[in-house]
Amino acid sequence: MNTMTTPTPPAGYKLVKGEGIKDSVPEGALIWSSSQSLEDEPEWVPSGRVCMSLYAPGQLTAHYAIPETKPEPVIPEIGPQPPIETEPSGVEAEVCRDISERQRKGVAKYGTTVADNPLELREWLQHAYEETLDKAIYLKRAIWQLSKENGDGLERAIELLREEKRKRDSAGATSPA
Repeated sequence: MNTMTTPTPPAGYKLVKGEGIKDSVPEGALIWSSSQSLEDEPEWVPSGRVCMSLYAPGQLTAHYAIPETKPEPVIPEIGPQPPIETEPSGVEAEVCRDISERQRKGVAKYGTTVADNPLELREWLQHAYEETLDKAIYLKRAIWQLSKENGDGLERAIELLREEKRKRDSAGATSPA
């Protein structure tokens, strides 16, 4: 008999409720699924076994489960890496603190970490593109402000050359011929 409630996922997985599934769920996720027969009991199955083409993209609202722990990062050419033993210092430590603070703000705002966010690759690329455009605007604004406050470097160099020429010209006009 088919049930309407979603049971607790298996050990090691956490439930993600009411997420709209576009073309797939995150890699390694389990999805609550049943066969087309109403007599079959739904079950948690690896997302790769679910035929997502049965659903109109973006139309399915489903519950799925993602692993609670992430595997160790693997660099393909090198393999698993041991954790870094030293604490960051200097600029690196500041960057680490900034990243940690941004993660806290992001989780508070969006309710998930970047690693657990199931956006599609195209959506991540769009976010990165928009952030890059913002960065270009911030850089141009800073350059504009420095030019306004300190004068354009080229204009300043030309002015120094003119001053030197005036000094030489005035020194030459007062020397005996």
